[in-house]
Amino acid sequence: MSWLKDYVDAVHVTYCDDKTSYYRSQSASLDVNDHIREVCEHVKANNIANGKTIDIYYKSKRMFAGDGPLISKESIAMIHSIDADIGQDIYCMCK
Repeated sequence: MSWLKDYVDAVHVTYCDDKTSYYRSQSASLDVNDHIREVCEHVKANNIANGKTIDIYYKSKRMFAGDGPLISKESIAMIHSIDADIGQDIYCMCK
């Protein structure tokens, strides 16, 4: 997905609740699904309590109607497997 570099500036995914951030993705990828996979695998591997929130931060370079991260069905299944909610912050640093 090399086209992402033209549209996306940064992506971060955090597993958190109201008080605590348990893990934040370290991936340099601009594909939100890579970040979700990393976070879900970390939560499972480290036996972190399920039922928190997957918080997606998506910073774009350009924004058009309907733009934003595409969360794959595989990512949705991973999020479901840790019983997490999904929150999204979508920003555009448009010029």
